[in-house]
Amino acid sequence: MLGWAGLATLVVAAVLFDETYAWPGAWALVPTLATAAIIVAGAGRTSGVQRLLSARPMVWIGGLSYSLYLWHWPVLIGYENLYGTPSPLEGALLMLVSVVPAWLSLKLVENPVRFSKALAKSNRTTLSVGANLTAVGVLAGLVLMLAVPQGPPANAADAEGARSLTVTNGRATGIENVDSVDSMVPGAVDAVDDVPAAYGQDCQASQEATTPTFCEFGDPDGERTMVLAGDSKALQWSGAFDELAKEQGWRLVTATKSSCGLYDVLRNEGGQDYQECLEHNRALTDDLIEMKPDVVVVSQRHDTAIDPQTGETTEDAMTDGLVRVWDRLGQAGIHVVALLDNPSPTGVEVGDNEVYKCVAERLDKLSDCAFGRADGIAASGTPALLAAAERLPQVDVLDLTDLFCDDQVCPPVIGGVLVYRQGSHITNTYALSAVPVLTDRLTALLSR
Repeated sequence: MLGWAGLATLVVAAVLFDETYAWPGAWALVPTLATAAIIVAGAGRTSGVQRLLSARPMVWIGGLSYSLYLWHWPVLIGYENLYGTPSPLEGALLMLVSVVPAWLSLKLVENPVRFSKALAKSNRTTLSVGANLTAVGVLAGLVLMLAVPQGPPANAADAEGARSLTVTNGRATGIENVDSVDSMVPGAVDAVDDVPAAYGQDCQASQEATTPTFCEFGDPDGERTMVLAGDSKALQWSGAFDELAKEQGWRLVTATKSSCGLYDVLRNEGGQDYQECLEHNRALTDDLIEMKPDVVVVSQRHDTAIDPQTGETTEDAMTDGLVRVWDRLGQAGIHVVALLDNPSPTGVEVGDNEVYKCVAERLDKLSDCAFGRADGIAASGTPALLAAAERLPQVDVLDLTDLFCDDQVCPPVIGGVLVYRQGSHITNTYALSAVPVLTDRLTALLSR
């Protein structure tokens, strides 16, 4: 029983533990104690787990385990940098790919050294080889550190971001498309992890989910309730809206779903009809009408959907889908505010349109990572959001584009803050720096 419990615990940890678990930390005790349980169970008697793990394939994997441990990292990290985070299936395939270099290094490097008769005869020779190989590893690491540009350090608390801009007559100015900065947060290598707390609290429904996921922030006892709904482009603002809600004494509820804005129309996602999004949104719309919050702020990345009549993918179809939902909410007495999508990086050749990757390579020429304002807006979800709002006078528009671009370009760093993390998503640091402007503009809309 102890052996099977240990093995089951190992499997559960492998499946359920993700980047939200603090590591190293107390959670490391789970696989560690599970492994200890398996070892204890196999000491002194033959058990079912012992027989399973003594099978030849398992013993072969055990003999390869250290090589596999070393080699799976460059394979995994290399794939992630080229193609993004792998799915569970892709991760499993990458582990299988790692077996090839692991087996080769075991046979050609590790075992020849471990079982070398020449080394076995002389402690001096053995220590010399170990010291020299260690020196080679250290030297390689130093060369790599010197070869890869390092971002300038900065303190997040001191970074101004959008607060560095001057707001005159309701418009922010002062954006500069510079080639270098004295300091920057987050660093390019940390950008992908600079997300609001809602991400670590599973506040975004998965693509497979059809039931809405609600998370509460702000003032839990607030008299006014605001809902932030849409896809990840809405959730990226949750940290800023949380601060705003706490300052204003409002209750904030998030209701977002991966790659799914709040519209009543079918869209294609990954080559398939995103039926789960349609079902989720119909359920969410009913829930919102029953909840009847004071305001629903919506935002999204996509601006096209499938026309139910022609089957073609058009912006008009998306606009119609947005109008249907917003109109239902409006008729229920709910104030709808469309938060325009931030401009989407386009034409950034270095880093394949990933601004943070471009910044990592162009610290001495950041302007190479900027992109055109007009192209960025056209590539975002803003056109459909604006078109829908124009058809419903009761829907207000919250436009923060001037916090990202001047009249021509959208630079990668503003006020010492790296603006973009993955894709067109903005860093949480920059979103938080926009709270003063966000608060002024939203409260002005709600007070009319």
